[in-house]
Amino acid sequence: MEYYHDNKKKDLRALKQSFKNVSFPTSGPEAQWMTDNDVIEVEVWPTIDHDTQKFEKTDGSIVDGKWRNFEVQEKSNDEKWDELRGKRNLLLTNSDFTQLDDSPKDKSKWESYRKALRDLPETYPNADDVIWPAEPDS
Repeated sequence: MEYYHDNKKKDLRALKQSFKNVSFPTSGPEAQWMTDNDVIEVEVWPTIDHDTQKFEKTDGSIVDGKWRNFEVQEKSNDEKWDELRGKRNLLLTNSDFTQLDDSPKDKSKWESYRKALRDLPETYPNADDVIWPAEPDS
């Protein structure tokens, strides 16, 4: 667990250095002691949906009794598309071999699949609506 004291984030070891004459329980300081000594618990970053949300670092402030230096924000459509293009480009790269003359794959099926991948941004302007094409069997 981390704490905020004297305008700095501190772990328990650093907090003990700041308060050398205090004996802390192994679980950390008690709530009343923290209040009396202007020590605030640092909020842990929550679990987010990384497909649709992101953390934005802030200067920090006290929110609901804890010190927080981040905000959870929704990703923009452009940010989502940047990530989707990365996935799409990897799928295209991994299927490049299907277009070689000596490939055992059905070239026309793979051409259609690859075209569908390349057309995703035009087919689905909203990144949340994307339906990935199925990879051909052969």
